Formats: sequence, structure tokens, C-alpha cells
Amino acid sequence: MVPAKLILQEAWATEANWDLPLPDELQSRFSTWYHGLSCIFQLKFERRIGYGKRDSWSLHIFCDASKNAYATVIFLRSESSGQVYVKFVAAKSRISPLKKVTIPRLELLACVLGSRLAKYVVTALSLKEVPTYYWTDATVALCWIQREENWGVFVNNRVKDIRSLSKKEYWRHIPGKLNPADIASRGCTLQHLSQYGWWEGPEFLKASPEAWPKSEFSPNEELIAAEMKKKIIVDLSEKIERPEWFERFSSFSKIVRVFCWMIQQEKHFHEKENSVHGLQVVRGDDDVLRVKTRIIERDDDLSFLYPILLPSKHYLTECLIREYHLKYCHAGVQILAAKLRLQYWIFSSKRNIRSCVSRCVVCKRFTAKALTTPPIQLPLDRVRESAIFEITGIDLCGPLLLKPRGKAWIVLFTCAVYRAIHLEPLTSLSTESFMQALRRFIARRGRPSTVYTDNATNFRGTDNALKKIDWQKISENECYPIKWKFNPPTAAWWGGWWERLIRSVKSLLVRILGRSSVNFEELLTILCDVEASINSRPLTYISDDSDELIPLTPSLFLQDIKQSGVPDLDSVDTNKLNVRVNHCNTLRSELRSRFRKECLSQLVQKAKATCQELKVGDIVLIELEKKNV
Repeated sequence: MVPAKLILQEAWATEANWDLPLPDELQSRFSTWYHGLSCIFQLKFERRIGYGKRDSWSLHIFCDASKNAYATVIFLRSESSGQVYVKFVAAKSRISPLKKVTIPRLELLACVLGSRLAKYVVTALSLKEVPTYYWTDATVALCWIQREENWGVFVNNRVKDIRSLSKKEYWRHIPGKLNPADIASRGCTLQHLSQYGWWEGPEFLKASPEAWPKSEFSPNEELIAAEMKKKIIVDLSEKIERPEWFERFSSFSKIVRVFCWMIQQEKHFHEKENSVHGLQVVRGDDDVLRVKTRIIERDDDLSFLYPILLPSKHYLTECLIREYHLKYCHAGVQILAAKLRLQYWIFSSKRNIRSCVSRCVVCKRFTAKALTTPPIQLPLDRVRESAIFEITGIDLCGPLLLKPRGKAWIVLFTCAVYRAIHLEPLTSLSTESFMQALRRFIARRGRPSTVYTDNATNFRGTDNALKKIDWQKISENECYPIKWKFNPPTAAWWGGWWERLIRSVKSLLVRILGRSSVNFEELLTILCDVEASINSRPLTYISDDSDELIPLTPSLFLQDIKQSGVPDLDSVDTNKLNVRVNHCNTLRSELRSRFRKECLSQLVQKAKATCQELKVGDIVLIELEKKNV
């Protein structure tokens, strides 16, 4: 079939129409091939291909290629009663592609064709236990198959295909004169097939294996090395210089003033507006690039509707992040990202903020990680539907030194569901002093139904005092007793959900105060700032998409919507009190719905446990209760 395939390939190459006759030379070749098909009825051969026991059988695959085609042929060798039988099993040929391909590559393609045809024959005839031998006269292709080198893409893919179907030890070299696949690769007529002994296979297969051709050859190393994968070593030294004038100032405010002077001088030089992928960037009236959001119809600050666009990994951006980091009491990545998002749009904001915070010298002293325990199931009071501070956890921290003399402690009230906090100062650890703080908390935040605490004496004393009240006499006013729950005495980790907030409060106080001491009024002011900072931390994921809603924070559940609050809520312009009340109830309902979808849904999957099992000899980090400042 090779001559017919070549005629068809050349006919397609002429690009002649169907109605036009073929060139005379192609017509003559086709006529010769067509008349030669009459001899096909004279071909006769046995259907039986194997004799004797299968232990004496062996499968032989021959591969060869020429400039016009490549082919493979398979014979089965068997022995019975001292006689050797070699029978034709299958053959396949393909013509060379129109694109010029080297002979060694065509030889490799013939080996791929032989491997695939052998796989098909072995599966179809159930010959998996029969030994298999692969023969080729291509020394270059044989070296590609047998050597462990890093070949180029073409050779590497074909060698990988061959090795997946056969083992490299099965491949052998055979002289070209003894290779029967040479007939199929060059093409011949049906009359010549019988003359070449096509159906009986090569003569050496009828001899003993010791008389078979030895795999001894001298390959062309230049052709072999030509297909090795090229290794290019590029050593580029690129120096990126920052504008020197930025580095002359350490304060962000000075940089802003100097930059304003530069803008005033820049009257005749205007940069082209560049389109930023995924963002709508506009140039404002003040020649500042801003990001156009989808909430521009809202009545709000310009910086919130059109945040200023800032580049990533820039000295100016780093100074701005450091300024906000100091302004908000060395806050973490989430709080800084939420605060910066109100006025600025920074590319890869969290990555830049995390990089700046990690380089803060003050914060580095308090970020050492200790061994953590695997997360467990959250109790019902932590995830059920409730009002703000309906389920409250209480704990104390301190003392702090006051001026001129005295000490103060801090009572932390935290909501178990919405994670908001309320801070109250104490001048004593007595039960009476704590009860006064509890009264102030109830007057400002509402009365909780359930309270969780540890077993401190002031907590026990308050619980005993509340139990002495005759609640039956005041039940008519629908004032039910507070359900007080204490942690087990030896299970301090039960209060981990408020201990983590105690740590946040302490870390902010230590970074603000250091070793200094304040009076009671100053402490009260600082506690209010710390409380506002922690209550503004995001509870949900902060996205880099400008169309996403701002993250939920505990402060959204404590007070009415601020001017720069949730961007998907429209302002209400009405004087009717009942309409305003209904609107506020709708806002609270939507906030709780978002809290359920965005915050609680993140707790459905259990996070990966980061703890590891300790063994004798492991080096561990011991976390101290008080860290030196």
C-alpha cells in the first residue's frame, strides 16, 4: 500500500480541483499499481501461526524507514518436533509527512509504530507470556531508546512512548540487508513479496538464538548528540533603582508635601493614561489616578467611592502602610487592609501589608508562634442565632500601674457569636468592684442571658450574689436570671475564645504604653481606642476585587451604619420614625444574613491541624505569660 499512499499524497500536493485530471506521470503510476492488484487472488498462506507449546514461541518485531515511508512487520517464531516455524502476523506502514523529517527521526517513528502494533497483537492474541524481540537497523534511534539522556522534545516524547510499551533491553540491532521491514518502507508490488520471502520472515529466525545477529554497531555520535536537549544558561543582572528623592525622607507626611510641590511644577508633561487589567482607572481633577467602583451613585466620600490607586512594592506605598500601622496601634494585616481600603487601592494589598508588618521591629518581638492544638467542634452558644452580647464571655487582665500611685485591671466582655468586645477598667479585684463594672456593661450594651467565665473569686462572688435574689417576685417584669457557666478548674483552654482577645488587647497596650504609666482618665481613653480598633477588625475575607462588599466587622453590629459603611446599602432620606425603625431592622436582618453566609460558612470545614506530635529530644519554644518590653 505504500506506492498507493505516495500517489495519493502527491495528488493532494498538486492542489488540483476534482474536475481536473491528474498529471500523466501520476496516472501512469496509478495504472501500474492498479493492474498489479490482480495478483492478490493468487496469494495463499496458512491461518495458523503457531506450532507446538507456547513455551517455544517468540514474537519478533522489525522496524525500518526510508525517506518516503516507515513501516513495521511482526513474525511469530515457534518450534515443534525439532522443526522451526516462522509465520507472518501483522504489518503496518505510514508515509513520511510533507514536512521534511530526518531519516533518524523517521526510524524512531518506525520504532513507535512497531511498539504500538506489538501491543495490539499481544493483547488480541493473548501473548503476554511470549518473549518479545524488537529489531531495527537504525543505530541512532537504538541509542536514543537505550540511553538515559535528556533528549529534545520530539525524541523525548517518542522514547517515552516506546518505553511505556516495551523495555529498552528488548531492542536489538540487525543489519539492513536482513531487515524484512525494509521492503515495506520502500514499497514493492505484490509479485515481489513472495520473492523476498515476506510471508516466511528472515532466514536467521529459523536458526538457533545463538546464531542470531549480535547487537554490535558503531553509531554516529554527532547525529545522536544533535537531539540532546539544549541547555542555555542565562545570567542577567538587572538593577532596579528607586527614585532617590523618596529615600531622602523617613516621614510619609514630608513625602506627600514634597510630592505636591512636584505636581505644581509639572504643567507641561502629562503621562498617557494606562489601562490596568481588571480595574477601571480614571484620572481625577487633581491628576491623581483613582479606581472607579460600582457604588459611585452612593452619597459618600470621594476617597471611598474613588480610592486612590497605589503601586505594589513601592517605597511610597511602604511608607503609607507603616504610617497606618503606627496610627492604629501596630494593628495586624486584616485591620490595616480594611482601613487602607477606605481611601486607597493597593495592588496585592495584603501581600504588601504582610511584608511591612513582618519587618516591624516592635511587632517581631510579639509574633513568636507556639504549638497549637487541633481545632474542635464549636459549642452551640458560639454559632446559634442571637443578639449582640446575648452570650458573653468575661475575663480580667492586668494590673497596670497608674500615676501617681495605684493599680488598675481591665475587664473584657466579648460576644461569643459576633466577637465584639467591651472594656471596663477596675481599681480592685473585689466582687463589689466587678459588679459595678458589670452594671456599667449592662447599661451600655444590654443584659446578657448567658455568661461564661473562669473560676475567679470575684466571678464566683457575683454569681452567689445573683442567686440570692428572689427571681419569682420580679418574674412579672420578664427579667430572667443570668445563666452563669464556669469553666472546669483545670481546663483553661475552654476560655480560648476570650483569651485570644485578651492577647490582642495586651499586645496593643504594650505597644502603645511600653514602660510608661498613665492616670485613670488616660487609661480610660486608651481603652476606648483599643476597643474601637479591635471591633473594627474584619470577620470575613478581604477581596482584591473592587466590586466586592467591604468585610463584616463587629462594630457593624454594635452601632448604626457609618458614612463609609456597607457599600450595597442605600441611605434613607426620611423623617418618619416608624420608617426609620423598619429600615434599621432590615439592615440588621441583612447584616445577620451576611454574617451567616460569609462568616459562619467559613467555619463549616475543619481547618488543617498545624500541631505536630512532640517526641523526646524535640526543641520547643516556651511562651511566657509576661514578655519583657
